[in-house]
Amino acid sequence: MNMNLPKHPAVHLLIIVMIVVVANLLWLFREDNLFRSLDGSLRIKLNNTIDEKKPDIVLLGNSMLDEGIDVDKFEQMIGKPVLKISWGGSASAWWYLVCKNVISQAEGNIETVAIFFRDSYLTDAGRRVLGKNRPGIEAVSEVHEPVLNQKAYISQTNHFTYLLMKYAPLYSYQTRIQEYIGRLIKNRLVGPLWGLKPGRTDQIIESVFDENQMDQELLGKRQLKAESGYKSSAKDFKEVLADSFLPEIISLLKEKSIQPVFVRVKRRRDLVPGNEDNQLKMYIEDLANFLKKEGAVFIDYTGDGRIQPQHYGAGDHLNRSEGRTLFTRIVVESLLSIDRNKLTLEPM
Repeated sequence: MNMNLPKHPAVHLLIIVMIVVVANLLWLFREDNLFRSLDGSLRIKLNNTIDEKKPDIVLLGNSMLDEGIDVDKFEQMIGKPVLKISWGGSASAWWYLVCKNVISQAEGNIETVAIFFRDSYLTDAGRRVLGKNRPGIEAVSEVHEPVLNQKAYISQTNHFTYLLMKYAPLYSYQTRIQEYIGRLIKNRLVGPLWGLKPGRTDQIIESVFDENQMDQELLGKRQLKAESGYKSSAKDFKEVLADSFLPEIISLLKEKSIQPVFVRVKRRRDLVPGNEDNQLKMYIEDLANFLKKEGAVFIDYTGDGRIQPQHYGAGDHLNRSEGRTLFTRIVVESLLSIDRNKLTLEPM
């Protein structure tokens, strides 16, 4: 059967727009939305974990924490139950959501929450909340997150982009759609051609591109280059504080009588004294003063001479042998040396 479709470009464009609009409306009102299947999943899992373990100390952060701390050894050395909550690539928005939706909801006696961060990430509300990072945000979110929306999205994007994110699911979930299509191609098309079972293709790819299989020096340089490309707008601490999640995080923890501890990790850059620019130094000084005023503990390992080049793996990450062992020990020592009355660190 032959179909005579309109050939005028304007008509073609109108048809495409109508298809996209209808698809978005259908998507918007689907109750079994495929690309929302992860919403809150990690939050529920973490809530169950924290209720079962009932930790006295929670360590919170991203891969800098995950690579740098051996939680089993940490727990043995400090003599208390410890839970490590980390998400690779996470930043302050994710940490805020975990504090709000997991830690502050726990029915235990959490004494301390230590958040591990780099430089000005604590006050950079829009960092790592879009694209491939959004599923991680949604995994610890509740249905309504007004503070998250305001600080991480509305204030960080123009109004048109925000409207697209809110009312055009196909735009909002473009990264996840791409990932879904990629999985279909790998596991339903490429895999069967080689006689592989579903999921086996992903396992092979992960094995081939595992960090341990790569040239560590080259991998480190690439990671550092990618990180150096990030120009933080959060260098003026006093200017960005109110729009950040930091006051919210501290308030949530203090309401539950939990001691907030903020741990600034040492980056590979800091192995060379004086590599920290003056603007960042002023930022850290203002941050330290603010945290002290709020009754939070600030631990800064930037100038710690015990952490040497041989302790690093790829990029800013400590390696899982000497680096992880050393950092686990010195963080435990720091927490044990906190004077609870003065909220400062005793001399080591």
